[in-house]
Parts: sequence; C-alpha cells; structure tokens
Amino acid sequence: MNAERSLAAPVALAPPGPPAAGGEFPALPGNLAGLAALPRSAPLDAPTLAAILGRCEKSVARMWRRGELPPPFKLGARHYWTAGAILDCFGELQAAALRPAKNFGKSGKKT
Repeated sequence: MNAERSLAAPVALAPPGPPAAGGEFPALPGNLAGLAALPRSAPLDAPTLAAILGRCEKSVARMWRRGELPPPFKLGARHYWTAGAILDCFGELQAAALRPAKNFGKSGKKT
C-alpha cells in the first residue's frame, strides 16, 4: 500500500442489506441516501462516487465538466470529492431547479 493511498482512503461501499439500526442506508451503488449517511468529510474517489451515483467513472467526469459536480481536489494521481461537497452541490442544483423560470414571450425575448 502506498503512502498516498493511506492518507485519504475512500469510503468502502457497504454490502446490500436493510437500513442500519438508526434507519440510515449504507452507501450502495445508485443509493444517494447512502451518500447522505456518510460523514461530510469522507473522501470519495471517482470509482466510489460513480458507484454511489449508479454511473460509470466517465459519466462522473462529464458531470464535473457540466457543473453538476463540484471540482475535485487532487491527491497524487487521483481526484477526490468530500461527501459534504457533493451534497452541498446537489442542494444548490435543486434550489436552482425550484426557482421560478424567467417569463419569455412568443418572440423568445424576456418580457
């Protein structure tokens, strides 16, 4: 095991199963509730985040480029996000989606 990997080891995915005793869901592939159950400072590398989101690593990179994910921090050759940064970004995206749309008339110009 190299020193770089041991400094910020990503959170391992929990095996499938019922919610934990506190009603929290483990971080399962495609289970965003599991992301919320992680500590906010938990480092997530691209493969782990892709598994949680139910996407491939390339899709995670595309989501980052489109602004759907915050920029990662780099440690050695790997990119990492924290669970808190991902959740904050999702909250901002949801708030933007809930804002009223600007009213455009038939001409396509803002009225």
